[in-house]
Amino acid sequence: MRLLLCLVLCFLSAASYAKPFLIITETTISNDNWYPLPVRDMKAAAADTALAELSANGRFEIKKQSNTSQQHDGNLQLDISLIGPAKIVKLTMSLHLKDKPSYVSSVSMDIHGMDYQGIYNAFEHVGREAAKRLNVKTTMTQKNNNDDNLNNHRQGESVASAIISDYDQAQELKRQEHFHKARVLFEKVVEESSKAERRWSQMAEDELRYGLPIFEADNLLLNNTLQDPSMLMQKMEKVEHLYRQILADNTDKPQRVIEINGRLDNASISRKALANALKANALSGAIPLRLMLQEYYMSMGKWPDETEITEQIIDYAPNFSLVSYQSNKEKLELVVKDNKYGAEIQLAGSGQGVTVQLK
Repeated sequence: MRLLLCLVLCFLSAASYAKPFLIITETTISNDNWYPLPVRDMKAAAADTALAELSANGRFEIKKQSNTSQQHDGNLQLDISLIGPAKIVKLTMSLHLKDKPSYVSSVSMDIHGMDYQGIYNAFEHVGREAAKRLNVKTTMTQKNNNDDNLNNHRQGESVASAIISDYDQAQELKRQEHFHKARVLFEKVVEESSKAERRWSQMAEDELRYGLPIFEADNLLLNNTLQDPSMLMQKMEKVEHLYRQILADNTDKPQRVIEINGRLDNASISRKALANALKANALSGAIPLRLMLQEYYMSMGKWPDETEITEQIIDYAPNFSLVSYQSNKEKLELVVKDNKYGAEIQLAGSGQGVTVQLK
């Protein structure tokens, strides 16, 4: 019995560490002479982020196009498209595996009015999101192909019944917040709907471009209550990215463009208010540092040196790290970073005491 159990465990362990697909990749950019970022930064933000996300679960091993002589299992093309007049960036990932179906995923985003860091973050988002969609699509497709019971059941369905079933299942997955899985099924409905079932295709297309992302954004906003402020900031950024995806996919729908721009305005105001709250929290957290510096000066008659700052004072405030340090016998000036809220704080000491302010 013990031997049988060991054999089963060994089999499961081997199955869980299946050999990954070795994929050769190539990245192209078409930009119509519009450069929102340097080419190197665009590739790093979109393509490198996508490849890191795609290979994170161990199913794919990524190699660059220069290694084409190496034996491999397929090719992955990453196409970054920049539409200057509309200020839209799009990443399309096309995966072609040998003796298997091809898979395609794409994400578009409106980057109008963004600064450099915002644009860089947007490129990272389209890369990460496109890779997540591709990962889920390949996983679900392979699972369905390996599920004989499901395949036999679907063969007994009419085309119309199968499409309706997929659409209903996609709606249920959306309500369960399995957004990437829902997207795969909505895309399947679009691909398989004939002219006779055109209405299902139209409804699924509208979910992909509007219903699904707006539902995800609303859920993120609803789930923001009673959470850590730094986590809220990350979620607010994701919400704004979803809004910008909708803008990119609905340029032919003026009413939706107006609605989403209004939502973006409100989100921007909320983010500013939240940023101010984070800064206030960081300032409040620096008060113990100020008190420790004052106490040191009063007891020692001098300001602590950089080593003493790091080993005796910062150690008692683990949320902070030292950014810069300057001092002489009379004055002290140091900058610390609040690792929880991301704010930098300046502490200045003199004979009159220690002041604290945001840098």
